[in-house]
Amino acid sequence: MNVPDIFISSILGIVLLITVSVASSLIARALRVPFPIILVMSGVCLTLLPELPAGISIFYEPDIAEKTILFVFLPLLVFEAAYKFDFAKFTANWSAIMIMAIPGVMFSTLIITATLVIIGILTPQTALILGVILSATDPSATIAIFKESGAPKDLITIVEGESLFNDATVIAAYKIAVLIFSMHLTPTEMVLTGLWQFTWVFLVGALCGYVTGHLLLWLMKALPDDPYIEISISLITAIGCFVAVEQFVHASSIVALTICGLVLAKNTPLPISNESNQYLNSFWTYLSDLAKAMIFILVGLWLNLELIASHWLNTLLVIISMLAARAGFVYWILPFFGQLSRLSYSLPRSYQHICLWGGLRGAVTLALSILVITDTSLFAIEERETMLAVAMGAVFFTILIQGLTLSPLASRLKLDETSIEEKITKKELMLSAMKASEKVLAHLAKTPLADSGAPDEIMQSLKSHVDEEKRDLRHLYTTAVDTQSLYKKLIMEGLSIESEYLYLLYDQGLISMESYQKHREFFDQQMDAARHKYQQPNSQHAHKRSLFRVLDKWTHKPTSDVSIQYELAWSRLLTTDLTLIELKALLNDYPVEPALKKQVLQVWASWRQQSADTVSQLDKTYPVITATAHRKWLHHMLNTVQKAHLEKFVRQRLISESDKEQIVKQLMHTTSSFYKDSVDNIRTGSDSTHSDDDSK
Repeated sequence: MNVPDIFISSILGIVLLITVSVASSLIARALRVPFPIILVMSGVCLTLLPELPAGISIFYEPDIAEKTILFVFLPLLVFEAAYKFDFAKFTANWSAIMIMAIPGVMFSTLIITATLVIIGILTPQTALILGVILSATDPSATIAIFKESGAPKDLITIVEGESLFNDATVIAAYKIAVLIFSMHLTPTEMVLTGLWQFTWVFLVGALCGYVTGHLLLWLMKALPDDPYIEISISLITAIGCFVAVEQFVHASSIVALTICGLVLAKNTPLPISNESNQYLNSFWTYLSDLAKAMIFILVGLWLNLELIASHWLNTLLVIISMLAARAGFVYWILPFFGQLSRLSYSLPRSYQHICLWGGLRGAVTLALSILVITDTSLFAIEERETMLAVAMGAVFFTILIQGLTLSPLASRLKLDETSIEEKITKKELMLSAMKASEKVLAHLAKTPLADSGAPDEIMQSLKSHVDEEKRDLRHLYTTAVDTQSLYKKLIMEGLSIESEYLYLLYDQGLISMESYQKHREFFDQQMDAARHKYQQPNSQHAHKRSLFRVLDKWTHKPTSDVSIQYELAWSRLLTTDLTLIELKALLNDYPVEPALKKQVLQVWASWRQQSADTVSQLDKTYPVITATAHRKWLHHMLNTVQKAHLEKFVRQRLISESDKEQIVKQLMHTTSSFYKDSVDNIRTGSDSTHSDDDSK
């Protein structure tokens, strides 16, 4: 097949695979079966055809299939997952994540390798390579169940982080093992060379990713704010980073992409407009979803059931060893190293059971096992066949058997049950929506539409439903919920109210991205503290590891630190005031004991007092910095108000979008000059004051 034919077949194959994925999505919705399971089954069904379609058959070539997964689809998944990773949670749990990703892979590899050697179907060297291949886990199903069941966010972060770095560890370990075994070294030389190579590819890959991520941030700040430009440079940078590190630096390209994505995650929301952020998120979400679908179809396409059946006993023994290795890790290593430091009790067994059964094998295992087929110099024909059969059997069992039974297991463990607090919250939201509808209907009753009688009819029906919901809600409050649960529920509701106010401050440009991220981290901790009985953090910096405190000292100037502290305190002072007002009104509508009301309000009163004390202290100690901060906030607020005001005339078609942009630029120039003159006056006054003090 010549180059044009291969190109056309590849394009046709991708189109056909997308078509199959869309059909699979519809079937999965209709049958209420997990989407990945249907995708795998679709791939298996394609192999049952008398002849594969021309476009899809090209992906049955080992070299093309392996490179498509490792060099096209997997990088898209890794970058998107890292870019959307919760960086605040990563910094809080980075040690647990890295221990699970690196020593965890080694632990699993040793257990599986020992099993293969004891069985006697492979040589120790080949068994080690297959052990590495089978140590790549795909916990996406586990994460989905955890999110649905309201598991602690720290636990979800650890499992997501393990998956992120697990792929990089396995791919790097596989390449290093193949390289070392081909060099015919002594055991000591193998160990030393392996450790050196592993450290090299990880550290250099991480450095390349760090530099690339900051380069992308600089480009986003320097180039015009245009979604097309920003999406394009993100794609170019991600692919360029992967190719450059893989082909020229010869380090871990997956580690490089992971660190590059984490650099962006640390600076999320990115230094671009909200509209551009939304476009960028949607673009990478689609690419990631598409890559996942393609991978699962290829998994099904490569599942040779006859080959698996011919090695069923060996495959079964290896699967048992995989589960044993996972069990040892989940029940022993995870509770010890992955201890959630804010948790006041041990990790529930139910979550550990899901971690065990949810350790699926997917894209990386399949791609590396296909790569084995192409390596004729290191592996004999019989070894290649055995390795492929066992790897495929593991993928088949974990995806179809474990994947299909994971949700029933979660139900059995009662992870899908709705708590009483969630029931109350849903009732309250329904009641709130109904009351909003009543206001609209009351307004419509004063319009000509009232002549039809429709508003009154609907209002009467709605009132009966409102009364019913009020009765149900009062029953839940008085009989179904204890004081501790009610306190937890009210704290979470207050946190939700204040979180919304803080987002409004950020959205209006009154607080910076960095301040908003610190607030969000603190509120996530408080939410989990209320939901999962953690030890509640006392301050917004209570959970920061020493490594990242050191990095902050290197990367932040004292003036910047004071500005951020003042911004954090000032914004909390404002939002706690607003939250107290709304909470008082809210608690008056709830059948809550006065002592409990006082206890809940006292939480926000204490936070307000802490913020007020910090603002007062910083005003006295750093008057120039705080005065400058006041003017900066007013500058941002004016810009926000002016943009919103002009947007109204764009919607009314009185001015065009380009006219609005020109006016905004002129207004920003004007307010910027006011801001600059005001700040200069402050600094001049401060300098003259210091001069007078010195002369005295």
